Amino acid sequence: FAGDNEIHMINLIVDLLGSPNAENWPDFSLGGLGMTFLPSDPQDLSKELPGAPKEGVELCSMLMCYGPTRRLSATQALEHAYFS
Repeated sequence: FAGDNEIHMINLIVDLLGSPNAENWPDFSLGGLGMTFLPSDPQDLSKELPGAPKEGVELCSMLMCYGPTRRLSATQALEHAYFS
């Protein structure tokens, strides 16, 4: 994500992944960050990655998620079907 600054980068991520919430990031809290996000749905990654194979889109989806406990590790990513 090539943002002009940190806030722009966060907005680009939220535009793609949808707004963070208790469902997609159970342990997250905006707390004292002083930021709010309008509720938004995630974008269809297959449309953002035209021409990418289904396995590639799936891998990206599994790597680009808010909750770190839901995100693939590097080892898990290398074992993904995309690399078969």
